[in-house]
Amino acid sequence: MKKILLISLAAFAALTVSCGKVESDGHSSEPQTVSVTQWTKSMELFLEYPQLVAGQPIKFIIHLTTLADFQPVREGRILLSFRYGDGRIISEETRKLLREGIFTPQIVLPEAGNCLFSIEYSGPAISETFTIGSVAVHASESGISPDLDERVAGITFLKEQQWRTRFSTEALQSRRIRPSVTAIGVVKPRQESFAIISSPVSGILSIDERGSIAIPGQRVSRGEVLAVLTPPLHSEKTWMEGYLGYQSAGRDYHRALRLRETRSLSQREFEAIEQKYLTLKAGYRALAGRLDSEIDTLGLAEGRFQIRSPFAGVVSDVWVYPGQKVEADERLMSVVNSEKVWLQMNIYENDYYRLQEIDGLSLQVPGLEQEIHIPKPAMVVLARSETINAANRTIPFLLEVVNAGRVLKIGQSITVRLFMPGRGQYPAVPNSSIFEDRGRSVVFVQTGGESFEKRFIETGATDLNWVAVEKGLNEGDRVVTQGGYMVKLASTSEVIGHAHTH
Repeated sequence: MKKILLISLAAFAALTVSCGKVESDGHSSEPQTVSVTQWTKSMELFLEYPQLVAGQPIKFIIHLTTLADFQPVREGRILLSFRYGDGRIISEETRKLLREGIFTPQIVLPEAGNCLFSIEYSGPAISETFTIGSVAVHASESGISPDLDERVAGITFLKEQQWRTRFSTEALQSRRIRPSVTAIGVVKPRQESFAIISSPVSGILSIDERGSIAIPGQRVSRGEVLAVLTPPLHSEKTWMEGYLGYQSAGRDYHRALRLRETRSLSQREFEAIEQKYLTLKAGYRALAGRLDSEIDTLGLAEGRFQIRSPFAGVVSDVWVYPGQKVEADERLMSVVNSEKVWLQMNIYENDYYRLQEIDGLSLQVPGLEQEIHIPKPAMVVLARSETINAANRTIPFLLEVVNAGRVLKIGQSITVRLFMPGRGQYPAVPNSSIFEDRGRSVVFVQTGGESFEKRFIETGATDLNWVAVEKGLNEGDRVVTQGGYMVKLASTSEVIGHAHTH
């Protein structure tokens, strides 16, 4: 076979494996070869062998790949069978692999003529039969036509390279693709899942161990202490004094109840004591219940006021520091629960009326290679505006979605594809198989075991990871779905020989 050396990037060159010693650089001194590639549902066969000459040992190079993982077979049995026209069968069996994925059996065919050629493979998990078809056994090398070894120029990517990288192909077939609308969305917190916590009272943020302040990114549970306030040293009226006044008013009120029963207190005096008590009690309860904060006897005995989280979530911002004096209503920190989030989008008016019903979403998040798919049950349409923005002709649109794994971050700008019900059948390829070349979309098609072509395509609608192909491919073309970048590197390499002999 011809000697081909692939010159490319160092990382790519490291994958290139020489399969043996090349005995000659010239084509004329080597026997002409035949290449055959066949795919079944479970395996790929890539076969190379010289033109068949009666009475001469013929070496077959058989590459076998399992399509479940696109890895070479590592054990098993190969049976070559040649059936002559008179019914005679010449066969050869071997279990010996030259190396992973490669069998190299030899056979001698006794007579010239046409034979039906087949290969059987039996392995631990897979058994397949490949029918090569009718082949000619020549009486001598002089009877071989000189143009039988012509090869179509293309991209060479060796089996050894395919096996040593993440590589896969898939036959092009039609799939059901949903129509969609694309928009830019911003991730926002739900109103009931976001809180800016302000100080209910004036005080000093404690710096001792029990009064440490929560930090940004800290996960907290409902009721967990976020900060502790101590009363200010100099103040005309502190919240501690207010609490003590409430306690004193309570004692006066209960004493007045007893005195009223013995008629030792006038109704007017009782009503004045009751009004003072009820007023201070309402103020205390408002203070104690604000943002689920809590004042208890023990805390007050130690002169502390605890600020607690209103729900389970994550502390997103903190604007204060230990030891800082804060005033009533001053912002301390914020807490967010992002298990569910809002997506706020602006939909172009031309697309708005197409979105009467949404059948799920696909999100492209900066920094993530894979799109995030949100099925219809995990989303809710919250609001559709009735007003068009005159500047950009868009209409606000608000969705609530389940944020699985809390992947979406508050404030993120993402690309949202909104799917609509109804599907059409289109030839489609995975998004991972498409590359850009001079501003056009390209895919790589496997034309043989180690041969590939670059195809320019025109794409249509996208549904999850699948992209409809409108032009450039034919049904059944085997498109590279993984490892396309390595094939792309091979397409830019200078081909000057073939270091692939066995």
